[in-house]
Amino acid sequence: WRLFEVDGEDHKEQTEHELLDLLDSVNDNMTGLEFKYLISACLDLTGNAYIWLEGVKNDTDKPKALHLMPPDKVTPVIDRRSWPYQLLGYKMRLENSVTDMAFQPYEIVHMRLPNPNNFFEGMSPVEAAAEYIDNDNYAMEFNRKFFINGARPAGFLESELVSETQTEVLKLSFANMHEGVDNMNRIGVLPKGVKWAPAGSNPKDMDFSKLSDTMRDRILAIFGVGRTILGTAESYTNRATAETSDYVFSKRVIKPHMTGICSFLNERLVPRYGDSLYITFIDPVPEDKAFRTIEMQAAIGG
Repeated sequence: WRLFEVDGEDHKEQTEHELLDLLDSVNDNMTGLEFKYLISACLDLTGNAYIWLEGVKNDTDKPKALHLMPPDKVTPVIDRRSWPYQLLGYKMRLENSVTDMAFQPYEIVHMRLPNPNNFFEGMSPVEAAAEYIDNDNYAMEFNRKFFINGARPAGFLESELVSETQTEVLKLSFANMHEGVDNMNRIGVLPKGVKWAPAGSNPKDMDFSKLSDTMRDRILAIFGVGRTILGTAESYTNRATAETSDYVFSKRVIKPHMTGICSFLNERLVPRYGDSLYITFIDPVPEDKAFRTIEMQAAIGG
């Protein structure tokens, strides 16, 4: 964090301030670094990050500590009887509780990613990419079950047996002998009059490799992460492309994310410590050395 105080046209950085101390040591159970990490994680996963300001009684009180609230258990309370809708507060339902905890709007700093369907609750990249993420999870689960069930697709035992007891014994015996990874490729013997008829698709038919790559690329696109950053593009990556990928990721994903977080702090928390203060951050975008070199050459006439 960087804290500045505005004095006329001057913006003086404050390196020692009680607000900086609070943000670096938010409460007894969490470090400042962990606090920042979890804010970002909550926004990425749920689109919302709720911070309870301990000890405040109005819009001007200074909090004693900052506590992150579980975003899946917090709901804004909105008065929708007339337009524009009004935020009445927040409610939180804890485990094994039959009643909701109620909070006033001034007690909560609610950070959220923009949601065109609901201006009071955020929408996360995970929600936007839910279908692709589910498809990828289903494919992985299919593969897991494929190996657990004997590394072969499901099938039928065609039999001339008519007794239900006989067919049930045959099915159980076949499962005990061939189901599971440990029983892969065991020699099977079927009774006279029984034939194996495979059914369903196997992983080769479903082309899971291509499906996995497609789902991965779509999920990465939702989060704005390049394959170079993930480390899956080694075959066509050199230092120049890696540095460019870092530059673009920092400029178009990290910096806007940090700008959004600081905007909520400047709106809901910083004014409690003075109207002339504002929070910002160290710019994460690395210097474009190639552009800087061209700029310097132009400045000295080549």
